Amino acid sequence: MSLNGNEHLTLRYAVYTAEGAIHSVSERALFSLSEANVMVVGYGRIGRALTGMLLGYGAKVTVAARSPEARNMAERAGARAVDMEEMLLHLPSHRAVFSTPPQRVLEARQLSCLRQGAMVLDLSSPPYGVDLKAAQTLGLNAWREPGLPGRFCPESAGRALLCAIREAKKGGVTYE
Repeated sequence: MSLNGNEHLTLRYAVYTAEGAIHSVSERALFSLSEANVMVVGYGRIGRALTGMLLGYGAKVTVAARSPEARNMAERAGARAVDMEEMLLHLPSHRAVFSTPPQRVLEARQLSCLRQGAMVLDLSSPPYGVDLKAAQTLGLNAWREPGLPGRFCPESAGRALLCAIREAKKGGVTYE
């Protein structure tokens, strides 16, 4: 039985990951996300969930994305959208950056544009999106959050997984 390609599970996990990411930044920040400029790099499932939640908090969200379609979707959601090269111009005004693509998108060149003390959370899978060593050398508060979403909402993550297993066994959707 394979759960690969289970879109219901993937979407639930994206929402739970976004929630955990916001919690992680909030507990470390000396500022409120409701009055912060934040950037979401990437606009896949996690990027979309993060953007929606951050906008709900009242954050001023900029999405950096490669594809014009993703940028259009982000703008329709209420965020400012820029391409990956434009991101360099916008990074200095952001207090927190959430990186979601599973390839290196924030290296020393991009990270050096951030303000001193900016927070950078890498949510991507290997090979990871943020050069943490460069970020820390630059004095940025940068880290990864492995184990999301299970570490922040284990009951919900477990329930979603159980439903996905039941769905795979029965061949139909059984989400409650």
